[in-house]
Amino acid sequence: MSPALAAFELLEVAGPDAERFLQSQLASDLRPVSQGSGQFSAWLNPQGRVVAFFPLFRLAPDAFVLAIAFGRSTELAERLRRFVFRSKVTIRVRPDLIVRDGASVPESVLAGLNVPGSDTRHFWLQASSPDSPSQAQPGVADIAAGLPFLDATRSELFIGHALGLKRLGAISVGKGCYPGQEIVARTHFLGRNKRALCRLSGLDPNQTDHRILSADSGQPLGELALAIGGDGLAVLHEPQPGMAITDAAGRHLVLEQVFADS
Repeated sequence: MSPALAAFELLEVAGPDAERFLQSQLASDLRPVSQGSGQFSAWLNPQGRVVAFFPLFRLAPDAFVLAIAFGRSTELAERLRRFVFRSKVTIRVRPDLIVRDGASVPESVLAGLNVPGSDTRHFWLQASSPDSPSQAQPGVADIAAGLPFLDATRSELFIGHALGLKRLGAISVGKGCYPGQEIVARTHFLGRNKRALCRLSGLDPNQTDHRILSADSGQPLGELALAIGGDGLAVLHEPQPGMAITDAAGRHLVLEQVFADS
């Protein structure tokens, strides 16, 4: 059930048309992001399902860096390049940079961002050096903060509202066209989303069936989005505090928290 953990990989999109290109592809609004700052963002497919969720940093006026989880940087770079056409942008992996996370942002970083709703959870970008700390990787702190990093097996399964991405500022209902924008707007304005991101504990790391079931009826309620050890994030249908749930093998789980999307 737990994905093979791997450090974040850093994908740079740079060039005179970098902001325009990413603004047309990503679900967040990049215009407020100044140099040295960042935000969470997501790339959706045309059906509004989340391909990837990631921290994004503005390294320069015409350069952005995406911190991609679970070894997917090459995959996403290749897919993004299909939409470049005549845009003046280059897309490449930056092994000379590292992303870190922690309770406070140190001085002399290239860019940083705060996790919405937390004063003590931050990501930042810095240059790599021989004495640099190791690259960050998704962990239990991300589960506690409701950050739904998706591996390749969980990609394109969930819409943005179900993953709580509006709460994180990773999807915009006000900016112009991008893949999946119509689904995002319809879900937001018509209130059709009945699913929410939930934090669970008691998972079996060796369980390969991602379904979460009602302990009362045995009917499926949703699926895991991210699991690390015995902790995880799942998208559940109309979750309620104290709801009795199990995994697909009948193992009882604890619904620790429901992340209400704003």
